[in-house]
Amino acid sequence: ATTIGFGPASGGDLVTTLQAVPSAPPSNVTVTTSSARTLYVTWKPIKLRDRNGIIINYNITYYSIKWMHNNTVQVNGSATSAILSGLIPFTTYNITIRAATIIGFGPASIDSLATTSTASPGMGPIIDRLLLVNNNSVQIDWQLIQERRRNGIILGYHIIFNNTKFEFLDNRIVYVNQTNTNGTQRWFFAFNLKYFSSYVISISAFTIAGAGPYSFKKSIETLESVPSAPIVNLSAIPGQLAASSIVVSWNPPLLTHQNGIITKYKILYLLAGTVNTTNNTVVVIGNVTHHTIYNLEPSSNYTIQVAAATSVGFGPYHNPIIHLTYPAVAPNITQSPLSIIAAAGTDITLQCRATGDPIPTVQWLKDGKSVVPVYDIITRPGYGRLFIKYSNTGDNGTYQCQFTNVKASVISGAANVNINDGNTTGFCLGETTNDIRWPKTFNGLTVTGACPQFVKGNATRSCKLNINNNPTWAEIDTTNCESSAYSTISALKQNLIGAIHKIKSSSRKLIIIQSRQLDSQGENASEIVVNTLVSSTTNRKLYGGDIVAAVSTLTKLNRVTADITLSQLDKLAKIQSNLFNLQNKEGWQFGKKFCRRSANMPNILNNFEELANKAILSPTNGKTNMKTNNLDLEIHDIQGSLATSDFDISSNVEGASGIEVSLPKKAIQDGRCKLISNALSFTNSDYQNAIIFREFNASINLTVTKAIVVQYKTLDEIIPITVSKISNANPAGSAIQVNSKLISVSFHPQVSGNISHPVRIVFRNTNAVTSGNGSIENQCNFWQPKTSQCGWDSSGCRAGSESNSTHTVCYCNHTTTFSVIVQDKLNQQIRIEIITYICCGIAIFAIALTMLIYIICW
Repeated sequence: ATTIGFGPASGGDLVTTLQAVPSAPPSNVTVTTSSARTLYVTWKPIKLRDRNGIIINYNITYYSIKWMHNNTVQVNGSATSAILSGLIPFTTYNITIRAATIIGFGPASIDSLATTSTASPGMGPIIDRLLLVNNNSVQIDWQLIQERRRNGIILGYHIIFNNTKFEFLDNRIVYVNQTNTNGTQRWFFAFNLKYFSSYVISISAFTIAGAGPYSFKKSIETLESVPSAPIVNLSAIPGQLAASSIVVSWNPPLLTHQNGIITKYKILYLLAGTVNTTNNTVVVIGNVTHHTIYNLEPSSNYTIQVAAATSVGFGPYHNPIIHLTYPAVAPNITQSPLSIIAAAGTDITLQCRATGDPIPTVQWLKDGKSVVPVYDIITRPGYGRLFIKYSNTGDNGTYQCQFTNVKASVISGAANVNINDGNTTGFCLGETTNDIRWPKTFNGLTVTGACPQFVKGNATRSCKLNINNNPTWAEIDTTNCESSAYSTISALKQNLIGAIHKIKSSSRKLIIIQSRQLDSQGENASEIVVNTLVSSTTNRKLYGGDIVAAVSTLTKLNRVTADITLSQLDKLAKIQSNLFNLQNKEGWQFGKKFCRRSANMPNILNNFEELANKAILSPTNGKTNMKTNNLDLEIHDIQGSLATSDFDISSNVEGASGIEVSLPKKAIQDGRCKLISNALSFTNSDYQNAIIFREFNASINLTVTKAIVVQYKTLDEIIPITVSKISNANPAGSAIQVNSKLISVSFHPQVSGNISHPVRIVFRNTNAVTSGNGSIENQCNFWQPKTSQCGWDSSGCRAGSESNSTHTVCYCNHTTTFSVIVQDKLNQQIRIEIITYICCGIAIFAIALTMLIYIICW
C-alpha cells in the first residue's frame, strides 16, 4: 500500500487457528427421574462459535449434599443424553455438564436438581426385645431404620407371628400411627395372641414402593388362661350303687381351646329344680376324665355339668345333661355284734356290717339308747366298730347297731356284754356319767376322766364314804374342761388392749391411773368378745372351764373399759344371767369360782356391779333397769351429798318376789370413797390394766353418785353353802342352807369401811320358819369374796325384831351381796355343850396329872 492505498491482493492461502477450551456450557440441560436409582439427563450441544474446537466428550457430575454422594460420568462428544445409575433412592441430586476439547473442559452448566424415586427399605428393623404385657399380649420394641436405608417415607410395618405350637401364621399390618416412638426406638402392643403358645416374631418396614427385608427373628411364649371352650363328650351312667351314685365321664376341651395345661375339673350336680350350692360341687384334681359321685338321692333327676381348669381358673361349663338315679334298697345286716363275757380290765371290740343303697349310716345303741361317745367308736357307711378299753362293770349292757338309709332303719342283733369283777369292796364302781367314763376307784381316791367329746381337758371326781359308810361317787369337777368356743374367747381376750387413761389432782398431789381406755382396735375386739360371750352362753350347758374363761374375760373387759352404753350393758346382763342358768350348776362347783382370784381382783358378782357402774345414764331419767331370765338390774342416781330422800326399792319380780331395800338419806349423804395412801401393785395379767399409783401421804374423798341393785333369781341354788373362816355364823359347824333369793347392793364409787346408817333389806323366806321353833333359825349373811375367807359371813349384819316366819328383815352396816341363811340351832347348841365338856375334862385331867407328878417327885 502506498500513501494513496492498497494494491491488488496476492494469491490466497487458508490458515486454521489452534483449538481452545469451550467458552460456553451445553444448553437446555434437563434431568428426569427414571427410577429409584437412575436419572436421565439430556442437553443441547454448544454453539459452534463457542466450541473453540472439536467437542470430544462431556463430563456429567452429580452429587447429593445430604449423603455426600457424588460422581462424574463421561460420555462421547457426539452424545446429547446420558443415564446416571447407582444413585441412592429418594435422594435429591445436583447435576452439571461440561464439554471438553482436546485442550480441556469448558465451563459447567447451571446446577439442575432431581430426586430419585422411592424404593422399598434397604434393611429390616432390629428387634430389641419382646415383653409380655399380659397372658396373651406382647410389647415389641425395635430400632428405627437408618434414614439412608429407608429409601422413602416408612408408612408401616408387616409383623409376622409364627405360632410354632399350633403351626399357623398371623400376619399383621401395622401403620406408623399405630405405634409409639421415643425418637430412636419404636414399639407396638400386639393383643389377642393365642394363649399358652410359642411365637417366632419378625418385622418388615414398607414404603409406598414396597416392603423391605425382614428383621432377625425373636421368640416368646404366651401364658396360660382359662379354657375358652367346654369339655366334650360328657356322659353319665349308674354307679355300682345305682340308687345313690353316678359315674360321670368326659374328654378335655379341644387342644386349641385349652389355653394351658388342664389341672382339674369341676363337676356341678343338682337335683332338678334346685339352686347351686357348694355342697353340690366336686373338684377333681389331676389328669382324669371320669369321676363317681356318691350320696345322691334315689329316684331323682340330676342335672350334671363339667368345666375344665388351668392354673388360671375354670372355663365354661358344658351344657347340662340329666341322669335319673335308681330306687333305694333297704339296709341288709350282714354282721351283728357278738355277745361276750369277760373279766374286768379286758379290752373288748364289737363290730357290725350292713349293705344297702344308699349305704346305710350306723349308730351304736346301748340298752336301746344312743351310746355316749366315751368309747373308741369308728363308723363309716355300712360298718361300725366299738372298742372298750379296760372294761369295767359300768360297761355291762346290751349293744346293737342301728343302720339307716332313706329306705328304712334296721337294728342288728343284740350283743350282751357281761363284765365280771370279783373285787368291788371299798370301791366306787365304774360308770358313765355326764358323758364322762369313770373307772372303778377305791374309797378316798380322786380320778380323772376325759372331758366330753369336743371339749378339751380332764374332769376329776372323788370316791368318798357316804353317811352309811359305803363308797359313793362325789360330784364331778369340770373346772379343767373347756369348750372350743371358750378357747377362742380366751384368745380374743388378748386383744383387749388400750391406751392408759389418767386422772390428775394437783392440789392433793395425787395421780390415779384409773384404767386403760380401749383404743379403736380394743373397741372392736371388745364388741367381738361380748357378742361371742352372748352367743356361747345362751341355751347351752357350760363346763367349769367355760365358766372360768368367761369370768376371766369379763374381768379383763371391766379393767380396760372406761364407759359402757346401755345397749352394751344389756348384753353384759344377758351374759351374767346366762352364766347363772341352773343347767350350769355343776360347772360352778369346785374351784372357788365365787371367790376372788387374787386380793385385788373382784369376784364375778362385784365385777358385774363395777361394769354396771360404768353405764352412762340418761341425765333426765337418772336411773335404768334391765330384766333377764336369771337376774334383774337397777341403777339409780342417788345424788350423794345432795340426796334429799331415802333410797327405797321394792320388787315383785317372779323368782325374787318380796325383796325390799331401804337406805336412809343420811347414809347416802355420808357415803364417801376414800383412797388410802399405800401404793398398790398387781401381778395378775388381767388386773394390770387398772394400776393405781399414789404419792405417799395423799388421800381424796369422792362422793358416791350411784346405787347398783342386782336381784338374782337362781343364784341361791348355785352358790356354795360354805361359811367364811372369819364368820360368826355357824360357829359350831351346824348344817346351813340358803333360805332366800340373793340381792347385791353397792355404792359407786365404792365406799371404804362401814356406812353410817345400815341398809335395810326385807327377804321373803324360801322355807317358812315357824315362831317358837328352837331347832333352826334364820340369820342375815353376806357373801365374803376374799380369797382366804371366802364364804357366807354374818359380820355387820343382824336380823331385825320385826322378822317373822315368812319374812326376814336384815340390817347391815356395809353393802355387798346378801341373803338369809337358815341353820340348825339345836345341833349348834349341842355341839357347843359337847365341846365345852370335852375341854373341861381335858383341863381336869391335866391338873390331876400335874399334882401326881408333884407328889411323886417332891
